[in-house]
Amino acid sequence: MTLDTLMEKEETLGKKKIEIDPRITVAHGLHQESKISLHNAGFELTKYAAAIIYPSCLILAAEKLENADSRYDYITKDLAKNVFKDLSPEELKIHFFKKISPLQSLFDYEHSIEKLRVTSHLFDPEAIDYLIAEIKAL
Repeated sequence: MTLDTLMEKEETLGKKKIEIDPRITVAHGLHQESKISLHNAGFELTKYAAAIIYPSCLILAAEKLENADSRYDYITKDLAKNVFKDLSPEELKIHFFKKISPLQSLFDYEHSIEKLRVTSHLFDPEAIDYLIAEIKAL
């Protein structure tokens, strides 16, 4: 049921119209903006291309991810980044993997950073140029 439908139903029942602050677009606790960034990363002494998907409210520095998972040896500065205003991180993940299909990640990991869920998707480093182009084109 949409908010407009709910408001019409309330008016039909003779109840007071619900007033909504127009600045509030998402229910408290839900996140509908997300980012994806691509990095070169060392993970357990092996080089990968790392696509990181996370809520846009998080300022993700490499150190935060390295601290969240000690298996990271290093993470470089962003090679590519994109912001999505209308997609949750989970929706972005689905969209991203459809876009890059048939390429698949070698490993996928979830981390908690500042109480937010961050997912890392590790790819063969040979795919870095392809991934940069696809992330910019998303």
